[in-house]
Amino acid sequence: MSFHRSFQHHARYNVLTPAFLLAALALSTPAWAQETIRINEPTADVVLDNGDSLVNNSNITRTNAQDSAVFGSSGVGTIQNNSNATIVSDFSHGISVSAAAQITNAENALISGAAAGIKAGLITNITNHGTITGDTFGIQAGHIGTLLNGANGTIRGDDTGVWVAGNVGDFHNLGDIIGEDEWG
Repeated sequence: MSFHRSFQHHARYNVLTPAFLLAALALSTPAWAQETIRINEPTADVVLDNGDSLVNNSNITRTNAQDSAVFGSSGVGTIQNNSNATIVSDFSHGISVSAAAQITNAENALISGAAAGIKAGLITNITNHGTITGDTFGIQAGHIGTLLNGANGTIRGDDTGVWVAGNVGDFHNLGDIIGEDEWG
């Protein structure tokens, strides 16, 4: 089956607009709690609080516990995984957030998880030019405002490439979205 069929089946009730999703995220983020965490050396995991952002220039790898490599509560700002950087969890999700404004995966970058590469309730924007992969889902989300998978981007899940329970505002796929067992 193609991704298009999966998209229609799981996200057919497009009631929330991207503007509404962005406004909801902005209201949930307190202005006083904003910090940008920069990772320039390998580390085991990162926990983001409300308003925090992450710029990863190295490797974030969670190998010894059932946690995500990057975990964020609601109201996370941006997560930027730069070229040649990795975010990997061998036991859970690469990135797990309740809500985030922007997740960007640059060319030659990797986000990978044993369950999902990215798991989120609400993401305003996802931009992928690298690889996002998960043993079950590449991306598993409740709502996505805009999803852009660039020409060099690959989103792969052993079951489903992209699974959205609710709404997707704008969807642009110029690369590959692969679901090995069910849907792309």
